[in-house]
Amino acid sequence: MSYDLAPNEKPVVKVERIGREQQPVIVVDGILRDPESVVRLAVERLRFVPAQSNYPGLNAAAPNEYAAAMMRTVAPLVHETFGFNIQAPARAQSFFGIVTLPPTRMNAQQRRPHTDTTNPLQLAVLHYLCDESHGGTAFFRHRATGYESVDDQQLRQVKEMISADAEAQLKAGLPPPVTLGDDRHFERTAALDSKFNRVLIYRSRVFHSQNLNPTANFSPDPRKGRLTANTFITYPG
Repeated sequence: MSYDLAPNEKPVVKVERIGREQQPVIVVDGILRDPESVVRLAVERLRFVPAQSNYPGLNAAAPNEYAAAMMRTVAPLVHETFGFNIQAPARAQSFFGIVTLPPTRMNAQQRRPHTDTTNPLQLAVLHYLCDESHGGTAFFRHRATGYESVDDQQLRQVKEMISADAEAQLKAGLPPPVTLGDDRHFERTAALDSKFNRVLIYRSRVFHSQNLNPTANFSPDPRKGRLTANTFITYPG
């Protein structure tokens, strides 16, 4: 069975500038012509299994044709906003995810803002295949350092500070925090809502996390739950 992965001819595009760093986040509404076709693909072709990472739910490898189609579709926007060389070969990795754990059942790493990489040439392309009731994505600043995006050394510094604080909390007999995102370590700088067939495009090195609605449906069914397609594109230097 074939699936329609063609782009919408008239998407609605805007660029948000977030935080003190004014990092660009491209917001594209109506990215694909037939998003229901992608949901059918997830239901009919993909095999979702518990994530082997800190993702709080189920993952399934995306077909190569989806990753290739998304990379082609976003290329002009990427060049215009980030200035990356879209003529040279780029690498894309893509998976589908369904969040099945509410924040109260997540571990500390799953609740905490994170980066996907420190590579400044990698972008995250987050495709919402669920509606706004599931919550969107939030972006953060590390309170102690002011970092909103990090290189390798800066990320090590942040992790060491968080680890030292957790050890001090443990020695003091204090329980770990159960908040999602905004907490003693991180301050939220922006939040963008989910919307069916909306795409967010941002640098993978920016601190971010899922901004979940506590009353959302955490169903494992791709037709009912928080289904997203997550593509990471690395451009040549």
